[in-house]
Order: sequence, then C-alpha cells, then structure tokens
Amino acid sequence: MPPFNCEHIIQKDEETPLSPCFEPGPTHVVCMRGNLFWDHKGNQMYRNVIKDTIPRYSRATSRVEKSRMVSEVIDAIQGGNPPCTGGFVKRTTTGWAMASNDMIREKIGQSLRDGLHGRYKSSTKAKKRRNKELKAQMNASLDTLVASRCYVNTCMDNASKRIKTEQPSSDDHFHNIFLQANSVLLQSIKMDQTIASEYKALCS
Repeated sequence: MPPFNCEHIIQKDEETPLSPCFEPGPTHVVCMRGNLFWDHKGNQMYRNVIKDTIPRYSRATSRVEKSRMVSEVIDAIQGGNPPCTGGFVKRTTTGWAMASNDMIREKIGQSLRDGLHGRYKSSTKAKKRRNKELKAQMNASLDTLVASRCYVNTCMDNASKRIKTEQPSSDDHFHNIFLQANSVLLQSIKMDQTIASEYKALCS
C-alpha cells in the first residue's frame, strides 16, 4: 500500500484529484456508499461529530442555523491532528480526490437528518412500548378487581349449575347459558358503585 500522504487538504468548490500516493488517514472521511470504509477511523470520528451535533441540530429553528452547524461539522473534521489536516475524500476511477463542498454539505445534512429521524423513531418506539405496558397493567388491574367481587363467583357458579342440570345438547344452548350469565354479570358491574373509584385508585 502506498504511504499515507499528509498533505494539507483544503476543500474546494469542485472535486480535486489528490496525488497518486495519497491514502486516507485517520483524520479523513471517506465519502463512499456501502460499508467498505465503515470502520475507517476518520469515518468513525465523523459519526461521533454528527452524534454530538444532533441535539443542537434538533433545536435549530431556521435554515441559517442548520447551515451553520453543517459548517461547524466541516471545521471539526478539517481541524484534525497536526501535521495532517482532516478532510472529505472520495475514490474516483483515476484515484483519490477531494470531495466538492456541495457534496460534503449534502452528505453532512443527510447524516444529521438521518440521525434526527432515528432519534425521533426511537423516542416513538419507547413511547408506544410504555403505552402498551401501561394498557396491559390497567387490564390486569381491572381483571383482578372484577374477580374480587362475590357476585362474579355467584354468577359463574349459577352458569355451571345450569350446564350440569340442563345438559345442553347443542352449541347454541350452551352459548345461550353463558350469554345470559354474561348479561347478568355486566348488569351487576354497572350497579356496583365502588368499582369505578377502586379502579381509578389502582391505576393512579
């Protein structure tokens, strides 16, 4: 592999070829699709800078603020460790080249938007999970509360006795017994003046 070239990289408005012996160093961000350079130290540094910028980017209220933060990311990368200055580079058909300013700003803007979307997505998932857990807890509390009423056991016992006595010969007869028991049970719950307040206390 050719030796790493520590030439001072200055990003320009246009894509600019680098010397034939250039190889990306730990302060260079490789702009390339895919995961080939995912573990490259410069790309890891870039992701950390993006991660640190996202909280402020999420609070930005104007395009001017967001544009300034993109510039700050560029400055953070280009202000690499001496004697090498960091920069954004890309692979071309003829070798390595400095990425254009337009490409760099587009890449950073997209990274910030992707990070912001991921942040909101994680927050939404966590909220849905909490709501699901709360709903399950509330349902369990209601089941416990209803089961504690003596009229529930009485109603179920009566239904069981009817089944033993009448010995239903069809599914319709069997279902009818439970429908009647369920109707009696619902009416009893409606007439229970304390169940609502107790449920509220359990869920608070």
